[in-house]
Amino acid sequence: MYNGLMWLKDKGVSLNQSSAIYYCDNLYLGGYTDWRLPTVAELKGLVYCSNGKPTPLENNENCSDGDWRSYTPPTIDLSAFFCALEGYTTVDGTGSLGWMTSFINGATTQMSDASRMRVRCVRTQ
Repeated sequence: MYNGLMWLKDKGVSLNQSSAIYYCDNLYLGGYTDWRLPTVAELKGLVYCSNGKPTPLENNENCSDGDWRSYTPPTIDLSAFFCALEGYTTVDGTGSLGWMTSFINGATTQMSDASRMRVRCVRTQ
């Protein structure tokens, strides 16, 4: 549980966005069938900048203040999550645009559906 959501542990699954949506929508785990891919806002809500930069960040913004040494990756609360230093796929609410959030620098950017990103499903508690 984090921010009122139940998050799937990182299982090392990397998929394109269409496959990730299918994977989460069809996941049966822990007695639950209502898993889904997180929204942009939900995934951005996990970003933490060690340099104190306020979050959530705007799209295409990262934890750096112009100097990549101003923060320490990963940009996520490690006391709550294990996280690979890679991009995680998410949806914009309409499901039509591909997005990913990187826990290397905290940035959320658009991507093509062909891009394979890590998958972390979520469900509302």
